[in-house]
Amino acid sequence: MREQLLRRWIANTGAQRVLQSILWIAAAIIVAAPMGLMVVYSFVSEFPITGPVSLTLEHYTELFANTNLLVDITRNTLLYTSGTTIVALVLGTLLAVTVAKYFPDSKIQLLILLPYGIPSVAALTGWIILLGDSGLITVALTSALGLESAPYSIYSIPGMVWVEGLHTAPIAYLLVLPAVKSLPGAMEEASFTAGASRLRTFREIILPLIFPSILSTAIFVFARTLATVATPSVLGVPRQIFTFGSAIPNLFLAGTSFSYSKALSFSVLVTVVTAAPVLYYMRLTANANGRYSTITGEETGAGTQYVTTTGRRGLSYLALVAFVCVAGVLPFAAVVWDSVYAGYALGFETTQFTLTHYTGLITGEAEGISNMVRVFVNTLSVGIIVPTTAMILGLLIAYAHQSIDLPTGGAVSFLASVTLAVPGIAKGLGFLVAFIRTPLYGTLGILLLGLHGQALPIAMRYASPALTRIGADNINASLVAGDNVLGTFKRIVLPLVSDDFVAGWMHIFVSVVRNIPIAILLYATGSEVLSVKMLLVLQAGYFKTASSLAVVISVLSLVPYMLLQYMRLSTDSGL
Repeated sequence: MREQLLRRWIANTGAQRVLQSILWIAAAIIVAAPMGLMVVYSFVSEFPITGPVSLTLEHYTELFANTNLLVDITRNTLLYTSGTTIVALVLGTLLAVTVAKYFPDSKIQLLILLPYGIPSVAALTGWIILLGDSGLITVALTSALGLESAPYSIYSIPGMVWVEGLHTAPIAYLLVLPAVKSLPGAMEEASFTAGASRLRTFREIILPLIFPSILSTAIFVFARTLATVATPSVLGVPRQIFTFGSAIPNLFLAGTSFSYSKALSFSVLVTVVTAAPVLYYMRLTANANGRYSTITGEETGAGTQYVTTTGRRGLSYLALVAFVCVAGVLPFAAVVWDSVYAGYALGFETTQFTLTHYTGLITGEAEGISNMVRVFVNTLSVGIIVPTTAMILGLLIAYAHQSIDLPTGGAVSFLASVTLAVPGIAKGLGFLVAFIRTPLYGTLGILLLGLHGQALPIAMRYASPALTRIGADNINASLVAGDNVLGTFKRIVLPLVSDDFVAGWMHIFVSVVRNIPIAILLYATGSEVLSVKMLLVLQAGYFKTASSLAVVISVLSLVPYMLLQYMRLSTDSGL
């Protein structure tokens, strides 16, 4: 053994230094520099720095001195986030129980994930068309009830909760479903034998057993929603309702109140607030085999599939289909219809159907957009380059830490994963201040770097389990045979983790092409991407252009997203 280790070290010393250099440079550029400088510059008297540097707490004291603003933003954020979490959790749990007990092998599971496959900004456009002040449902409802105005407004916190809650419910469903499936069938059967109804069994047996999973899911959804940008920016900002996510780009970095320094100090505060639940969630999931795993006693199994009547099964099926239609099909159908209908009120006159809104995108004649070809090329460039390099980098980090145990591999792995706790809007601001004085500023390059901050934690989620599964035998054999660590990675590791690479690549692709929090702060004229351009035209009120862009970005996101979910379901069910 000592001889093998000695041969391995001597054969790979040079390559190990190269690998360590690559990882530390990447970690410094993608994680340490933007996050560190965001914190440091929040204590600088003026940014961008134009003179001698002096450290101060004035930005924090000014922020806390403006009590009314801080209280309003915090209150709005808590109401929006708590409401979204409750809606998503209730729907997700009910969906998970229904699927696990009535349709465990059905493709209906794939349909439930459809609403999240539609980017949030596209779903927003659909709901504005349906429930906006002049929306289709709003007009029909006020007319039918004889009202002068609608009894609701989508431009409110309840409207934000409705849109984001429906959009997030599939995530809650995915996180709760494994716990429901792992429930021991004997406990439910004993409940039924004792005469308990299914509702009582759900309330007194199922819910207590899956409560740890529900708790961790609630924390994840809450943390994820705290700093979302799209929904609060479109539905809240027009009514001066600011949240943690929308305040930075729409309040601190907008208009006469523009201030990098205040935005930086607020970003640090938001990061501290959002990091707490994220890190707690990571701790819960890390202990999934202990305190927070589903309590199953001595028996483990696939759980109980309910034997039921055709009518009851049919009602359950209709309930699932109704969710998919309301949360996904309805808003998507609205944007598709609006994008091909010339009138500003949805109708059925055949002479009004046209493709001019799509041709206008290409020719530059669409309202609010001048060069769609450039936007599309930028989006594809981001969608191809970022997933590829992020997955390679994630695998290299996991390889260095888990397979060859480089001395600093663990530290780099921690840096790559811990950025999951930093909200996207704060990451975007960190990259902005880190590279504002470099040639990258104002180019597509800074956007590519910034989106790696979003992509790297996702890549690590796929890379670490992949390296654990393949083990160390093949890697050690290659190293002992004289190959260096980089050659072994290329010839041994990459072929063995190809399936994980593809799955991670598709996940990152979907994430970056629809990303708004980072992209909204890093784009410049000439480097716009679809998600940012769509948010801008939507905020400007160009709804026909927004509908056309919503269809384009939905198709671009939905196809790989649904393919990824199909791969997951096929793997889980052995199909």
